[in-house]
Amino acid sequence: MYRIFTNNSLVYERFRESHDVAFTDETADGLLHILEECLQSGWQLLTVALPPNVPLIRSGICTVVLRKTAQRFDVPGLKHIGRARERREMLARSGRPQVLDDLKMIDALFLEQSLREIGVPA
Repeated sequence: MYRIFTNNSLVYERFRESHDVAFTDETADGLLHILEECLQSGWQLLTVALPPNVPLIRSGICTVVLRKTAQRFDVPGLKHIGRARERREMLARSGRPQVLDDLKMIDALFLEQSLREIGVPA
């Protein structure tokens, strides 16, 4: 079972019909906290929790894909979340509102690519 976790309303609207999407209006830091809890209760991180570019990191937009597993803890995933949190703290700054819609679209496109790479239809 796969689940998309996001704080990107565009991702939620675009994928909620075809995928299991958990939406939160939390900041990226709040979402990282939720992900840590999931990774300690039988979920495995399948995609990166840190966007590949600085504007997305600064925007606070975060979308990841998790998979339910029999394993209780995802230690590599928890380490990744810790590194993502450190990187966000180092680069944190509010995104400019005029580019936020563009950043949401970029996040959605990265999700589509990630789903294809892990073999889940986008």
